[in-house]
Amino acid sequence: MSRSKTWLRVALTSALLVSLSGCYSLNKNSYSQVLLRTEALVEPELEIGPEIEGTHEMSVLFNCFNIGSPEKKADNTAGGGGGGGGFLFFGGGAGPDELAKKGAAFNAMEQGGFDYIVGAQYTIEQTNYFVFKTIKATVKGYGAKVKSVSQVKLQP
Repeated sequence: MSRSKTWLRVALTSALLVSLSGCYSLNKNSYSQVLLRTEALVEPELEIGPEIEGTHEMSVLFNCFNIGSPEKKADNTAGGGGGGGGFLFFGGGAGPDELAKKGAAFNAMEQGGFDYIVGAQYTIEQTNYFVFKTIKATVKGYGAKVKSVSQVKLQP
């Protein structure tokens, strides 16, 4: 076997190994003891306020880079928790519509100092320019504050 073929095989094998290897991260939460799950049913008493409205605008470049993602967002609104953003390849977090909804909800609640939006209705406006698109989310609903939280007694 000639020397050039050997070097070529080594180079191709090295290139294959480098291309197949990559960054890998593992986030594993483990406990050394058994944890018991407990549940308590609670019922909040809400004080319903006036109608509120909030908006958030952002852009998406090449359908994967979020520009103008909200720095502060309300979780557990708009149909899901979690966060994410920035880079959408490989399932990198919430989609841009969800991020815009969460930003709009946060802006609406922050204006009046509310904890929740009761009867929230979202409107999404998108303008797509092929390379990038703009998204504007608007939420309307009634602001609500938690007055108290009481535990619900279960019937045997």
